[in-house]
Amino acid sequence: MSSYVGICVGLARYGICAAVFYFLYLYIYRILLHPLRKHPGPILAKLSDAYAGYFVLLQRLHLATRENHLKYGVYMSSPLHGNEAHLSSQAPIVRHGPERLVFNSVPALQGESIPKITTHGRFANLEDIYLNDRVGKSFVYDLTRQANGTVNIFNAIDKNVHRRKRRFDDNIRGPHMLTGLEPFGLCDLMSRGFEVDNGTLQDPRALILLSALVAEQEASTASQGGPRRTAHVATTPWLKVLQFSVGAALVSEVDAGSLRAAVLRLLRKRVSKLVLIPLDHVDGHKALAQLGMDSMLAADFGAWFWNTFKVDVPFLDLLSTTMSLEDLSVLVEKKLTDVQEG
Repeated sequence: MSSYVGICVGLARYGICAAVFYFLYLYIYRILLHPLRKHPGPILAKLSDAYAGYFVLLQRLHLATRENHLKYGVYMSSPLHGNEAHLSSQAPIVRHGPERLVFNSVPALQGESIPKITTHGRFANLEDIYLNDRVGKSFVYDLTRQANGTVNIFNAIDKNVHRRKRRFDDNIRGPHMLTGLEPFGLCDLMSRGFEVDNGTLQDPRALILLSALVAEQEASTASQGGPRRTAHVATTPWLKVLQFSVGAALVSEVDAGSLRAAVLRLLRKRVSKLVLIPLDHVDGHKALAQLGMDSMLAADFGAWFWNTFKVDVPFLDLLSTTMSLEDLSVLVEKKLTDVQEG
């Protein structure tokens, strides 16, 4: 019995030693010998994918990625500054795993106009990543195939197969198949009380449709006896001092009583349109994320926010769990007041 225990203890020791040497070799390889070793990034991310997994569990991976892009800025020489090195505001490429790179710009992804200093002090462009034939989809896409192994446009790994299926699929489910349905969808939303405002309607090719929608909205407002607020503009102190474009956007809220209240009204209406919820259900004290604001809606809302108030709000602030419409109205009031005083 004792000999059996001794054999087990010996095997356990050999196993532990083998595991230690294996992981030691693996980590040394990933840090010093790996093909991606020269790309900046957190040391823990270079060692294991557990780094990204930890932030995934915390639901903060997107925030950690942005922080790493800001933190691991790389020194790159610029031909405009001679041999002087400057710190880039944001590293275009960060190593976020042993086998994973995260790109922060289209040029970094495509390898265009991204200067990389070589060991001899010369400039070279990073190799094209996205359009490189040697870069393909992960083997994980094979797991989405049907039992008979049928390949579709979503799980085709071979680029030639994907290109052939994409060409066939475009003729069946192309964007032109949905174009004729857009007016019906917009009219349906208008009939439910939503003021339709779609960015694609600003395209010159959509002027006819836009004119028809505006005419219908004006007719609806006139039939409901909409108040004519333009006569009160001259008697509204906070509205007279605003820029023309900002004042034109807020003229419909002239009876709000104050600039902050008018901005809050306009913000609530905009969120009601984007999220498609009744206006009285939009709570100005709730965070935008709690109102249903996702990344796509935040991008649209941020662009509208800038075009309307000429105030820039960071994209991640719109997705945070603390930013509310009240906070945005205070920010707009402060910015516009500073512009007036300046």
